[in-house]
Formats: sequence, C-alpha cells, structure tokens
Amino acid sequence: METRRIQSVGKGSYSVSLPKEWITHNNLKEKDIVFIENLNNALIIEKKYPKSDRKSISIESQKIRNLKEFIKMCYIKGINNLKISFLTKSEKEASKIKDILERFSGYYVSNEDDKTLEISFIFKEVDISLDKIMKRAIYVINQMPEQLRKKDFRELGKLENSVDSLNNLSKKILFACMENKTYSIDNKVKDVYQMYTYLELVRQLERVADCIFSFMKTDYSIKDLENLEEIISFLDNVIKIKKRDVKELENYVFASDNREIDATLKRLKHLFEGIEDVLDVLEMDNSFFNEK
Repeated sequence: METRRIQSVGKGSYSVSLPKEWITHNNLKEKDIVFIENLNNALIIEKKYPKSDRKSISIESQKIRNLKEFIKMCYIKGINNLKISFLTKSEKEASKIKDILERFSGYYVSNEDDKTLEISFIFKEVDISLDKIMKRAIYVINQMPEQLRKKDFRELGKLENSVDSLNNLSKKILFACMENKTYSIDNKVKDVYQMYTYLELVRQLERVADCIFSFMKTDYSIKDLENLEEIISFLDNVIKIKKRDVKELENYVFASDNREIDATLKRLKHLFEGIEDVLDVLEMDNSFFNEK
C-alpha cells in the first residue's frame, strides 16, 4: 500500500497525487476526467467510462438466425444504428421487421431501399429513466380494463404491446447502468443485485399486462371487470416502493361465475405476490444496505 500526503489547493480544496503506474495502466493523461465515489468513507477512483463504441452495426440478413432476438439484443446493448442488407428484400421481410420494432420504444426505420433497411434509435438517453418507465407501464396497465369495457380489443392489443416495449426499454437502461456508472447513479441503481431486482419488477409488470390481455378471450361480466380493477389498483404502490397487503386480493379472486375468469384473477394474484416479494427486497436493501 502506498501513502500520499494531502496538499492544500486554494481556499477549502485539497489534492492527492495519483500513482504513475495507475495512470499508465489506465491510459490516462493530464486533464482526463476520473470518477471519485465516497463508499463507506473510502474513496473509490475510477477511469471515466467512455460512451459505447458499439453504436452502429451493418449485417447481412442471411447471417441472422433469429431476427427478433437479434434486434432485441442490439436494442438492449445500445446499438443506435442498425443496417440490415438483403440479397433481395421482400415486402414480407420488411413488414416483419416493422412489426418487431413496435415492441422496442425509440427504434424506427430511418432509411429503406430495395436491398437495405436501416433502424435508428431516436430517444435521447438523458430523457429515459427506470422511474419514468415504471410509471408509464403502470399507467398503461390501468387503461386496459377500460378497453375491455368498450370491447375495443385492437386498442387493448396496442396497450399490451406498449407494456412489452417498456419492458425492453427498461432492459436497455439496466444494461447501460452496467456499463456506465453515471447511469447507475441517475437511476439510483446501486449494484448488480438491484439491477436484477428491478429487472424482475418490470418483467412482472409485463406478465400482468399479458394476463389482462387474456381477458378478451373470456365471457367476462361488468362485475368481473370491477374485480380486475380492484386488483390492478395494487400497482399504485409499486412506484412508491411501498407494500400493500396482498391478502386483500383474496376478496376479488374466485368471485366470478366464470371458471376462466377465476383462473385469470388467480394468476394475477400470484403475480402480485411476486411483486410484493420484489418490493420486500428493495425495502430491505434500502434499509440495511444503504451506503451513507
């Protein structure tokens, strides 16, 4: 372990020199920026995280084994420009890609010709946060019962797709948090364990939307929709990272004359029990592992 003497610099500021070996190893030079983090009264000095250099990819379509998963991977990994080349591009292939893009917020077809299709990401990273994503997902889920009342199943499908899209966007943000300390701080994600926990939370929200969407296949009543809305109201606590006793949900399960409805509401109850577990984890993490 090396020692360094603290030097006074100006009024109220202090400096400590950094070891030359560390500077050389990290390819740093004068005026470069480093991150300094106070962790349990210990200073952690890290090299400034560069922005990802994987911003653009060009690839031939025949090399892509699973188009949907490839686009999803590029999206989550922060590829802002994806150019796909075709030997001969058909309308069916182009339409398939455009359908896939509906589940990835911010991705759109920016350029297209007979042999290429270019996808770009249009959101500014600074405008996106996990907090905004969860608030939006919960808002969208709360709109779904109204479309069931109207029997507007097309609009219901659009809302379900929106929640899927927000789930993918959250994965993109969490991946960015793994690569960039600034994103982690901005999104209040302290470590990899919390990343996993938030990922599980948004995944559960997606499953809730899928469950509500399945209502359209049943012969539901107004009373069934009222029970559904009571269960969904539980979600208002998610953003506050606050629990609400899921035992209350028992009042709205097995209250229908339709066995399919009862089974769907029971699945929702189990999902909310899972959400309660996630909120427990976040609450305990903030209580017992909150680094001052």
